[in-house]
Amino acid sequence: MESPPDPNPPLAPSAARTWRWRAALAGLLVAVLAVALFGRSAAAWYARQTAARRLDAAAIGPAVRSLDWAERVNPGDYCTDLLRADCFRRLGERDAWQRAIESAEEHGAPDEPLRLARRLGDVRWGEDGSVSRGDYDELLTDGATPREAAEAVVQGLLTQRAENSQAIDQAESLSDAWATDPADEAEAAHLRGVCAAAAGNREAARAEFEKTLQAQPGHEPAHNALARLLEEQYLLNEALPHAAAVYRAAGQRESARLGLARVLRKLGRLDDARRVLRPPADPAEASASAALELGETAYEAGDYAAAARWFKQADLEGPHIAESLRAAASNFAYAGDFARSAKLFARIDDAQGYSRQAGELQRRIGIDPSDAIASAELQRLLAEPRPEPTVASVSPLYAEHCAACHGANGNGAGRAARHLYPRPRNLRADKYRLVSTLDLTPSLDDIDAVLRLGIPGTSMPDFAGLPAAERQQLARDVQQLYRTRLSEEAAPAAEQVLPVPAIGPTSAESLARGKVLYFKSGCQHCHGDDGTGASAAAMLDDEGRPTVPRNLVREPMKGGPSGESLYRRIRLGMLGTPHPASPSLAEADLIALVHYCQSLAAALQQPLTNHERAIRAARRLPPSGFPQK
Repeated sequence: MESPPDPNPPLAPSAARTWRWRAALAGLLVAVLAVALFGRSAAAWYARQTAARRLDAAAIGPAVRSLDWAERVNPGDYCTDLLRADCFRRLGERDAWQRAIESAEEHGAPDEPLRLARRLGDVRWGEDGSVSRGDYDELLTDGATPREAAEAVVQGLLTQRAENSQAIDQAESLSDAWATDPADEAEAAHLRGVCAAAAGNREAARAEFEKTLQAQPGHEPAHNALARLLEEQYLLNEALPHAAAVYRAAGQRESARLGLARVLRKLGRLDDARRVLRPPADPAEASASAALELGETAYEAGDYAAAARWFKQADLEGPHIAESLRAAASNFAYAGDFARSAKLFARIDDAQGYSRQAGELQRRIGIDPSDAIASAELQRLLAEPRPEPTVASVSPLYAEHCAACHGANGNGAGRAARHLYPRPRNLRADKYRLVSTLDLTPSLDDIDAVLRLGIPGTSMPDFAGLPAAERQQLARDVQQLYRTRLSEEAAPAAEQVLPVPAIGPTSAESLARGKVLYFKSGCQHCHGDDGTGASAAAMLDDEGRPTVPRNLVREPMKGGPSGESLYRRIRLGMLGTPHPASPSLAEADLIALVHYCQSLAAALQQPLTNHERAIRAARRLPPSGFPQK
């Protein structure tokens, strides 16, 4: 097979612009010469003939550019509109096809060719009810070419495969039978690939698409289908050249830009993805599809505020893959819009449950097509509206800000929990790390401090922007959830807060003393000799989950960098983690150790993402898995 096109040219703006300018100049010269020699109508006819030849080879982007020239030379010609409709039908771009059909009608297209163009589109998108093999012969009678009729019927059958268990078999049979001319073999291979992909046979689909490209290297639908197939398998480096080929062929077409940008984003090439996307100067001009991809790109770059603006403009109510919804839901959580985040995570769960149920019914029908009960249940499921998910909670504020991660009843099993590392705290049962009390139970002030500061290195954001009264209410909700594990008869003991002395300024003497205590107390065994957390020891928390010590140089402190907070962490430890308490250290020693730990922190700190911390924790585990507790 011919090697797929190199992906770099469309990503090198100067080379791409040079090529486009040269192509545009050559086309302009040809058009001017044709107009001068033959007149506008003849020049437009020549451009349409060029487009038709390109369309026969499935070089659809170049065909559309030829039609653009025909429109400029001789505007208002319905022949150009009808040929443009053929291009967009082959691409499966329904809105653009509909616009071309409407333009042809406005420009006076005769009834017969207009009726055929509409009929091909209606069959291709399954608009005429049940599509069958008989539609192929009817389309031929109406004047369609065998290729046009076969493609429309095969695609139409596949749109109805959920309702028709034999649809894929019928589509495969037609794609095998129609191409009697060897010149049609490339198109037949493409349709066989489409059928194999619909049946979930990825290897066969890939082989057929590659066979198509071997016969017709510029076959745009095959490049596009192969790019999506490889992307679904996360073979992104293999998908990239095919997405780039579509982009080069399609020029300004949005679907081609979005396809290439999506693969680049998944490869981590965010600057290239943004350059391909070309965000409009006015964000309101972006389509819903472009806004979704721009949102995902901004989310991957960590610009949660910009991503939230794009996601709000995107159409998140339509059918989206869970990956896109999960990115939007996570981003809204990071941006502080927890109510919207919870609803999106609920939709993901509902969609997955719906898909499992529908898939099981389809499998039953596939095994026994006469299973009337399964058929009736599938029809009911497809027709039944799904209600908007709701989130129960202990209070409206808790529902809005906390339930998505910590769960409606505080058990740590919110809809977002499985996507996060570390897992959200079980507010009812887990031990609290950041406390100031001698009995290690969280006070209202402790909970409020966590809400105000967040917890770096986790998904717990800060709520500093909330009014103090709302933060206090959330703190009371969390404390109430924690106390539900206590018996109703046992009243909470009076809080005894650890007294913290004035930490005072750092001195050379306290730093020297603190360094000695750092090694004498064994801090280096976890945090490393230089404080960077370089120890390779495998560590688990009380729940048996992997954890890592803080990098005191580069990572922000969980409870904040204040001397008071560090004093408490060293003296009281962090309950539920390997971090021990130090009750035997004298007050002056604790202060010296605080000074030394503060001195280790670099001016520029970089919090790790949840994913990075999860990888760090996993790498510390021995090859056999989790060590025994």
